[in-house]
Amino acid sequence: MSLNTKRKHSEVAGIEDDRPEPKRLAAACTACRRQKIKCEMINEEPPCSRCQRRGINCILHTAQRHPMADSKQVGLMGKDLINIHSTLESICQHLNLELPLPLASEKQNVESGRRHNKVVDEADEEGTCELSPPASPSTAQAPMDMYLTSAQEPSMNGNSPQRLRRRGSERVDMISKGLVSFDDAEVLVKKYLLHLDRFLYGVTGSYKDVNEVRRASPALLAAMCTVSAFHDPEHKALFEICNREYRSIVSGSLFEKRDLEFVKALCIGAFWLPDASRILLGDAIRRAKDLKLHRNFLRLTEPALLASTSPGSAIDTSETRDRVRLWYLLYVCDQHLSILHNRDRILRQEKEAVENRELFIAGGEPVTSQDVRIMSQVSLLVIMGQIRDVFGSESIRPVSKTLSVQLSHFVRELDVWYGRWSALFEPDDHIGSFPLAGLTIHWQFAKLYLGHHVFRGIESDPIPTYFLSAAITARDAAVTIFTMIAEDDSFRNHILGMPAYFHVMISFAGQFLLGICVKYSQQLGINVEEDFRRISAALAVFARTPALPSHPITRMTAGLMRKLNECTTALGMESVLTESPFANPELATVRDYASNINSNVRGAFDLHTANGLPDDFLYADFSDLTFPDPQFPYAT
Repeated sequence: MSLNTKRKHSEVAGIEDDRPEPKRLAAACTACRRQKIKCEMINEEPPCSRCQRRGINCILHTAQRHPMADSKQVGLMGKDLINIHSTLESICQHLNLELPLPLASEKQNVESGRRHNKVVDEADEEGTCELSPPASPSTAQAPMDMYLTSAQEPSMNGNSPQRLRRRGSERVDMISKGLVSFDDAEVLVKKYLLHLDRFLYGVTGSYKDVNEVRRASPALLAAMCTVSAFHDPEHKALFEICNREYRSIVSGSLFEKRDLEFVKALCIGAFWLPDASRILLGDAIRRAKDLKLHRNFLRLTEPALLASTSPGSAIDTSETRDRVRLWYLLYVCDQHLSILHNRDRILRQEKEAVENRELFIAGGEPVTSQDVRIMSQVSLLVIMGQIRDVFGSESIRPVSKTLSVQLSHFVRELDVWYGRWSALFEPDDHIGSFPLAGLTIHWQFAKLYLGHHVFRGIESDPIPTYFLSAAITARDAAVTIFTMIAEDDSFRNHILGMPAYFHVMISFAGQFLLGICVKYSQQLGINVEEDFRRISAALAVFARTPALPSHPITRMTAGLMRKLNECTTALGMESVLTESPFANPELATVRDYASNINSNVRGAFDLHTANGLPDDFLYADFSDLTFPDPQFPYAT
């Protein structure tokens, strides 16, 4: 007999043995018997009218309403059904068929046992029961809190361990639906946990395998499988299935409450799926606010304040740190998308979590390398947010000369930032030296983002002399980005797994570098052929990287290759694309294909009229994501 069968027998036997010897039929629920009042039930079934009116649990010991003989007979029938169900499970396992659904009677017995053991003294002397406001380090509450608290039913209270265990056993996911086999899901989840999750600072590092993920959240399982399949061209069919299920879960949960794991699932999609990133992030931030995720920073850094405002509230430091990490991850994603889409951020500057962020890695708790990485990113994005606030995100006027001092100030801040954090980075067990390479390229992204503002609104005029230093800094940053792609193994080897923000900013760097090569090569002393070859070498790396047609690498490569073709033709430098590395027939095919792809997409990539990134994902064939302001003209 299997362990599952023994367990089922023991549960049924235990429930049967624990049944009290009935002396008479019980006609009233627990609450009414305690108040010694008449219990009126519709159709002789709970809840009674009084419990329903007061919004409390109506507990009726149904075992006392039946004779012992009938009870024993039902118990024997239950054992027979368990034997039949166990035999059916064995047959299905042997034939590799989908297992039958769990016994509903077993779930009901376990649930009844839990209800029987639950203390019913939650109600006051009148039998009322209302939810308490969620414990938080602050006594401040919104008016809606009290309304929801008084209107909510006790059965909806929180996510207790018992409730989560019961809900976990009843969940239906993409595996149980038969959409994806267990073996395929296991491969995809393993790839995500061991590789891709490291790019998101180990936010789901508490899970070890697909079984733990399944128990945690169907949405999290779908998100991991979708993102993993997205990075493997051999899993194109799986990606379409997983992505469809992931979107179905997200859209079907719009008006329903979900837990922290659902927020993680949304966050994963927001980082890697550019077609849906803004929608997913918006939902994730809304749910994070509902969960008061941002307050966990105060719970972690000022536990004494929490103890004074919420006596008796226990603090699980490990869980609280995980919640703070997740909030920082949402902050990072929000800042990234605000840069890419040239829009204001959704999350406001939380004074406790952002301004006092150093406390997160300065406390007594062990600090991981992932904590250092995410704090470095938050610190950088605070600076980039200040840059956006100073230079504006929607202005079309040229940058004022008075801001040249601010440009120098921000350059120094970025250099200090890199000097401080680069000394703290260590290689990762799964992605090697990528963390330091990623830090370096983020540094260059920030310099590029800062310097590109000086081209705003100058039209065909030369770059003002007081902005030359900033313009050269931006150009050098773009050159460094493409040099790293072609020469830095630690970065190049992970070009496929990194979040979409990297690919968009690389595309931005390419468009920027091509633009100034065409318009300002003489003023900035640029060796145009050398820069074109540098971009070509990076594009060759992308062309050799197998990826799905919808992946940002594929779309970015085609778009940049087409623009490079246009620039070399305009300057009479076609030889750049006929020599190495594009003398290789395979890469020549990519070059020729890119020169014709999406030829219907037209328009000037205007360097002078914009603040943010240009339309069409920098003309990298991201037609479904639009940026408000084009940036570079290729007219000479």
